[in-house]
Amino acid sequence: MINFKQIARIETDDLRNIINEKNRPIKDNLNLLKSAIIKSYNNYSEIENNKRIKVSNYDNNDKSNLQSLYNSKTSTAKKVIQSIIDNLDPKHDSRCLYCGIGEFEEIDHFLPKEHFPEFSILFKNLIPICGSCNKIKGQKTPGENIDFLHLTYDILPLEEYLDLDITFNNKIPILNFTVKNHFNGTLIENHINALKLTSRYNKKGIQYILRIKALYENYGEKYAEEEINRNLLENSTFYGSNFWKSILIKKLKDIDFVSRYCS
Repeated sequence: MINFKQIARIETDDLRNIINEKNRPIKDNLNLLKSAIIKSYNNYSEIENNKRIKVSNYDNNDKSNLQSLYNSKTSTAKKVIQSIIDNLDPKHDSRCLYCGIGEFEEIDHFLPKEHFPEFSILFKNLIPICGSCNKIKGQKTPGENIDFLHLTYDILPLEEYLDLDITFNNKIPILNFTVKNHFNGTLIENHINALKLTSRYNKKGIQYILRIKALYENYGEKYAEEEINRNLLENSTFYGSNFWKSILIKKLKDIDFVSRYCS
């Protein structure tokens, strides 16, 4: 997971501009809803304070009009989306904020626009995400039997929250990422479980290990060791020591993987 620095925009200005760019009758309908939307924006402070809010109740016509703030791309809506993309930290190489595995491909509504249409174009509610995470998250509402980190407001801890155990069966690696006991029942664990991250980390970790073995076989032990050292420095510097891949590579060094299991 990767925290995301909030962009600087004025949400009420975005709302008014988008409505003004709409055609009638949607423009007229949205103007009737505008004061209620602005009021709901104040409720988003609950999310900013690491809390959750209840699903909204709109009739189908109002819901459709509210969702159109995002779905029909006005000039201002496009600027909102682009400003979020432009704010991604280049050192993170466009990685998905939710998992840290895939690359950003889509924009996720943290509170799904199906259930919270009033936040459909609120920049605070929009988070860069990969297709895999977006598919798993779907229309699930954070706080209702399942929860997800808001990677702007829910700050990741400095303390390591992942454990990793590596065993070998005839030099075939078996990875087991788990959440440390100290974080059982926390939002971190809920997020990891909801997005099936440990199994995804296990899969990607094995792919990385096989790549290192291939480098060993083609270029020798020294080259493979140097690659691991470069990768550890890169991931720890750009993503932190708590990043899943940093933990994986550090573990490989701890067990002396190259010399013990590559030959």
